[in-house]
Amino acid sequence: MNSRLRRKLVAAITPELAPGETIELTGRGRVATAPHSAVGAAASAIAKVNTVGQLRRERFLVLTDRRFLLVAPSRGYQPTSNIVGVIDREHLSAARLTGGLLASIDVSDGSTTLRLTFPLPDRTFAKELAGALGVPQG
Repeated sequence: MNSRLRRKLVAAITPELAPGETIELTGRGRVATAPHSAVGAAASAIAKVNTVGQLRRERFLVLTDRRFLLVAPSRGYQPTSNIVGVIDREHLSAARLTGGLLASIDVSDGSTTLRLTFPLPDRTFAKELAGALGVPQG
């Protein structure tokens, strides 16, 4: 994600943060339910997600010191303040960083697993996110 888009995302999301909450990483990726997750459980486990269809779209991803946020883009794929998913950092775990043309990371809140997929331009962010979440890279 380029610096101009990153600045727009930070500006859009900053008013939605709790007092004292700081942004650690920002990026973008495609979010979907992992193959072994129940689709209904995924929709109910993540706060502010109204339909399962929302879980299969490209999202801006924000990792703060307290939460992992899924942010919906505008029609022109610009950052918005529309947070469509939240996982508390204390409940967040990640596993299985895979490489190739599409890097992917499985993240979980304990009951639901989401697969984050990153195309070639966003693979650096995938590695940074994996490192921040303690996923061994190999």
